[in-house]
Parts: sequence; structure tokens; C-alpha cells
Amino acid sequence: MLLLSATMLTRLLSRAALGVALGVLLVATACGGVSDDDGPEGACGFDGCAGPCASEPRCQASAPGTPNDPNGPEGACGLDGCQGNCATTPRCVSKTLTLTACSTPSNVYERLVGLTLKEPVDFMELYSMKAGATDPEVLATEGALCTHATDVPACKAAFAALDRTKGWAAGAGGRHYLLYTRGDTTGVVSTIEELRALLGPIDNLKDAALLITESLDHAITCPGSAAGVDGDGFIVLTSKDIEVVSPSCVRIENYVDGVGAGGVTSTRSTEPARRGTSCPPSY
Repeated sequence: MLLLSATMLTRLLSRAALGVALGVLLVATACGGVSDDDGPEGACGFDGCAGPCASEPRCQASAPGTPNDPNGPEGACGLDGCQGNCATTPRCVSKTLTLTACSTPSNVYERLVGLTLKEPVDFMELYSMKAGATDPEVLATEGALCTHATDVPACKAAFAALDRTKGWAAGAGGRHYLLYTRGDTTGVVSTIEELRALLGPIDNLKDAALLITESLDHAITCPGSAAGVDGDGFIVLTSKDIEVVSPSCVRIENYVDGVGAGGVTSTRSTEPARRGTSCPPSY
């Protein structure tokens, strides 16, 4: 029988413990492991739900206050985050939409491009007059001023004389209005009702986008804005700035807006949202 001294036995046990520790470390940092910086999950910690993995459904399913938390603001939304009360939120609705109001290839929202007016115009320009401002800002222009007028100088003079003192509400105390020329005729659109009359039937997405954003004072952000057909109308995802937290962080609200035979509708998301690169965790 082999007899081991107390000193030899202690050394053997220490080596065994070191081997177990090394094995655990190798598993944790193996390529593709949750703690491997170069693996598919990135550095996600030993529980697999830290760092970039924290937002994955498998990690959020039981996290308090998340869309999957039965006691959270959205109720029980399932592992994909889009069941139950969450199905109508902008992030979930966007998964079913295949259109966009953003122009290609510029990938910006051009408000007056692609409209199908009840009566075509030669030129139109959308203005914004902010509260306290003395001069309006031109938001969008389409066409050429008085291009089909029989008397161009007279047309331009009539355009310059149009009433610019009215408009529909936009922003904090501001207003928007639209001016146009059609042949020798000049005109001003100063209410949402007049804008809808100018557009005529809302039979394409660009018509819908303009009427929605101007009626609700909401914004379409490109790239990423989604839209789609909804029965006899259209759905457009929009947002609205609520609070400037810092120069690089804005708290916003997201909306699912629509327009159809019944008019313009809007549903606000209850999920908090923000835009920026350095927002505090509470935003």
C-alpha cells in the first residue's frame, strides 16, 4: 500500500483545485462563449446577459420593467416582445410594414415630392413661422415659380402679395402655411382643411404622410421610418420631440399614425424612447 505524507497530499489537492479552476476559465472564454470578447455574443458576462446581450429576448424575458414583464407597463408581451398589449406599439407594428415615406436614394423625407394633388400646380412652398420669429423658414419647395403663367411678372407680383399672416398650429406657438402657383393663379393654404382639399383623395403614401405630419405636428425620421397600407388608408410611424435632455439626447414619443376615410388617427406608444448617443439610463 502506498502511504502519502501530509505534505504530499496537500500538494496533490492544490494541483487538482488549480486544474478545475483552469477548466472553468477555459470554458468561460472559449471562442463563442458568453464571456469571449470575440465570440458571437461579445462580452456578455458569466450569466450571458450582461453588456450587448442584455437586450436580447432570452435575457429580457424575466427582467423587471421590460416588455416581457407581466407587471410592466405593456403587460405580458411574450419572448419576442410583440404579443399581447405590445402588438400595437411602433416597434412591433414596424415589423409588418413594407413601405417608407423616405425618398430614395437620398433617404430623407421630402414633404412635397410625389404628391398627387386634386389639381396639379406649377410651384408650391411650405413655410414655418416659429413663435417670436420675424421671418419664415422654408421647409420644402417643389416646382418652378410661375413657370406656366402667361404673364410671369404679374404672377410673381401676385405671389409676393399673398397673405402670410395665417397658418395651422405647429410647434410651440408656431404655424405652418403653404403657397402655390398654378398658371396665372396664385394661392395660399392656411388651414388643415384647405391642405386636405388641395391634396384631394389620399391615394398614395406621400399624400398621407404630409397630411398626417401637418395635422398632428409629428415628424418622420429617415432612415428607418416605416409605413404601409391599412384598409382604405395608410399607416405611418412618426415621432415627436418632448424634452431636450442634453445636446446629444432628446426624449421623444413614438406614434402609429393613420389616415383613411374616417380622417387622421394617432396612437401613442407607452414605451419610453430617446434619440441621441449619450442619454442617461432613465431616458
